[in-house]
Amino acid sequence: MFLTCMAALALVLLMIFCLRLSVSPDWWWRRVSILLMLVLLFSCSGLIVSSAILLSPPSSRQKAEGASIDQVMEGVRRFQRDVLPGEREFFKRLAQGQAPRVLLITCSDSRIDVHLFTQTRPGDLFILRNAGNIVPPHTGAGGSEAATIEYAISVLKVEHIIVVGHSHCGAMHGLVHPEELSGLPSVAAWMEHARQVREKLEDALDFFDDQALLQVAVEENVLLQLKNLLTHPAVREALAGGRLALHGWVFEIESGQVMFFDERAGKWRKL
Repeated sequence: MFLTCMAALALVLLMIFCLRLSVSPDWWWRRVSILLMLVLLFSCSGLIVSSAILLSPPSSRQKAEGASIDQVMEGVRRFQRDVLPGEREFFKRLAQGQAPRVLLITCSDSRIDVHLFTQTRPGDLFILRNAGNIVPPHTGAGGSEAATIEYAISVLKVEHIIVVGHSHCGAMHGLVHPEELSGLPSVAAWMEHARQVREKLEDALDFFDDQALLQVAVEENVLLQLKNLLTHPAVREALAGGRLALHGWVFEIESGQVMFFDERAGKWRKL
């Protein structure tokens, strides 16, 4: 915003200078002033448009549009035609089995591509995804999350578990605004696993704006899910044996920045 204002001021001053040239008795200077004013008009229009985009609320900006089913199917054909022939040996090795050393637990959000921002390949990560990167506390009743965690530790022998939250998380937005989940009973029930985060935010509701609350919710939720991991027997046993380490990350979509929780310092730091 500051740079936009400074640029606008510079254009105004230059326009005044051109107007003074336009009344010069020298015809050459008058032509120069006309050309400069035309350039300034184009510059001003571009500045106005860009400022309008930057200052518009996020809700009015165009969202990234997802792929259609035709694009998805065409992508499969393109993979088989253009990519697979050069990667056949790699996929043959993958077919022999998997040996990932990291279990990564993250959100179902379509904007989160863990292979992209970690620059890893198929077979590198064992991945668990759900709404809000949630780890329900262990109850003995089973479930997808419990089964995935148990298999990762007891069979695959992963050495690290990373819980990855992310900015602009829809699940955390629902946690901050539970009234918006009134028509989504399954989502509302699922978010009960993060109820402690909501309770922790109660005292802050009147002091932070919505964006700040959402960021705090994302961070606190990651820490809560790390705590919930400790209720799983396989996790506790591996930690006690020194075979496992837990990590909490937050991925910021717009910047690509990853924050990690520094347990010793008790705060979030840039990775």
